[in-house]
Amino acid sequence: MHRLLSIAMTAGLFLMMFDADASPASFRVLTYNAENFFDHLHDADTHDYQYLPLEYKNSHPEVQAYCATQTGYYRDRCFKMDWNEATFHAKAMNIARVIKESGAETPDILILQEVENKNVLQKLVDWGLANEGYREILLVKGPDPRGINVGILSKFPLSQGMKYHQIDLSPVYPAPQKPKLTRGILEGTFNVHGVDVTIFSNHWPSQNNPHTTRVIAAQVFVKAAKAAPGYVISAGDFNTTEQDRPNGINEYLLNPNRDPMFLDFEKVHYGEQLSDEIVPQRGTYAYKGKWQSLDRFFLLKNQSQKTTLGVQPQWDSYRVVKLPFMLDSKGEPQEFDADTKQGYSDHLPVSVEFAIQ
Repeated sequence: MHRLLSIAMTAGLFLMMFDADASPASFRVLTYNAENFFDHLHDADTHDYQYLPLEYKNSHPEVQAYCATQTGYYRDRCFKMDWNEATFHAKAMNIARVIKESGAETPDILILQEVENKNVLQKLVDWGLANEGYREILLVKGPDPRGINVGILSKFPLSQGMKYHQIDLSPVYPAPQKPKLTRGILEGTFNVHGVDVTIFSNHWPSQNNPHTTRVIAAQVFVKAAKAAPGYVISAGDFNTTEQDRPNGINEYLLNPNRDPMFLDFEKVHYGEQLSDEIVPQRGTYAYKGKWQSLDRFFLLKNQSQKTTLGVQPQWDSYRVVKLPFMLDSKGEPQEFDADTKQGYSDHLPVSVEFAIQ
C-alpha cells in the first residue's frame, strides 16, 4: 500500500513539473486582401459582371449593357475575361497555397478582404484548405454594389454571435450627391483556448475616396471596439497612408489623447522611428514602385502592454508573408491572371502570433 502511494505521489509530482514547464498555448492570425476573390456565379443585386463566364456574359444583355458603361482596362476585362469555374478554382487554390505556405501550420484565424460571398470562403476551405480545421466561416454581404466583402475563417468556435458594423458615408456626399456604398466591419468573438478573443475584419474605403471616408470608418471601428467583449484584435486593409489628411488611423486609433488608444503591431515590431527606407522590407502593397503598409494589425493599448485577459502579443512574430513564388519580376505582388491562371493578389498577407498565458 505504501509502495503504491509512493508511486502515485511520484507520478503526480512528475505531472506537476511537466505542467509547470509546458509552453503556453498560442495562436496565429493572418490578414489577407485576396483581391477580387469572386466565384463564377452571378449574385442578384451585385455588379459582379466582370467575374462571370464568357458564355454567360455573351448571352445576357444586362451584362453587355453594364460592360458598355465601363472604360479602358475595366471595359476590356468586362467584355473579354472568362471567369469560369476553372478560373475560380485556380484562384482559390492559389490563395490557399499562400495561406498554407505562410507558416509551419495554417493560421488559426484568417481575416480576409475582397471576398464576394460565403460560397467563395466555403470553396476555399473545401478545395484548398480541407482538413486544416477551419470550423467557422463568417461573412455578411454588405451594400458595396461590386460584391466586395470581408470575411473571417477560424479554427476556434464562436463564443458569441457575429456582428456587422455598417459604414455610412452620406456625410461626405451631401445632397444632391448620391452617397457611395461601402463594405462594413465584421466582428466575431471566438473561444480561443478558453479565452474570448474578438476579431474585427476591416476593409476601409479606397484611396479613390476622400480621406474623410476613412475617418468615418475609424469612428465606426472605435465605437465597436469599445463595446467588444474579450481581447480585441483588429486587422485588414485600412487603405490609409501617412499622407492622409485628415488621417483616420493617426487621429483616432494611435492618438494618445483619445480613449481607447490602439497599438500598431508593425510599428511596435520595427520601432516608431524606423522609416520605410531604413527597413525596405516593410509594406504590403506596391503602388508605382513605392511600398505602403495598407494591411495592418491594431490592438488595444490597455490590453497589450502587459498580459491582459490571458493574451500576450508576440511582437517579434510580425511578418509580411513575401515568398518568392508570390512576386513578379519586379519583386512586387503578382496579381492573378485569369488567362494563365497564375498569380495571387496585389496585396501581401501579414501574420502575427499571440500567447495564451
